[in-house]
Formats: sequence, C-alpha cells, structure tokens
Amino acid sequence: MVGEIEWATETSNTNTISFTEPNDTYSFTISPINGYSVSPSSGSITVNGVNVNQAITFTPVTTTTSHSSNDYLIYIMIAAVVIAAAIGAVVAMGRRKK
Repeated sequence: MVGEIEWATETSNTNTISFTEPNDTYSFTISPINGYSVSPSSGSITVNGVNVNQAITFTPVTTTTSHSSNDYLIYIMIAAVVIAAAIGAVVAMGRRKK
C-alpha cells in the first residue's frame, strides 16, 4: 500500500502507515492495490496536538460476466446448424446404403 500526505510518501506491507507531522491540515491520497478499490482514496486530515487516525478500506474488485440475449441466440444458432448437419449426414448415409 502506498500513502501520500502532501510532500511525504510512505509504503507498507502491513495495515498501517504512519506520518509524524506538526499541527496543520494535510491532504492525503492513497494509491490503490491491483485488484482492489480504495475508499477514501483521498481527503484531508487536521492535526491539532493529538494523534489522528484515518481508516482506509480496500475492497476486492469483482467482475461478473453477463451474457446478453444476443449471445444466447448465437449459441442456439450454432447448435441448430450442428444438429442440421448431423441429421443431413445421417440421411445421406441412409440413402447411399439403399
């Protein structure tokens, strides 16, 4: 995970990134990890004499595959052609044997 607060950038392989900054308001940005969305990905934190925590949530990105009705129509047409070809082959073989 990469965290950036105005001029400082920190990275971490754990669930915590810490900055030590004097009192002020700081903007931050969080770089997403491949395969995850991040929330919030940016914002501001005001330091006023006490430690400040900002929770960041990483959520796995899931993709779903949806088929349109046109996809199914194509599959049905292909199946119909294959079945018709098989029936035609059986009929042709039957006629040759006579």
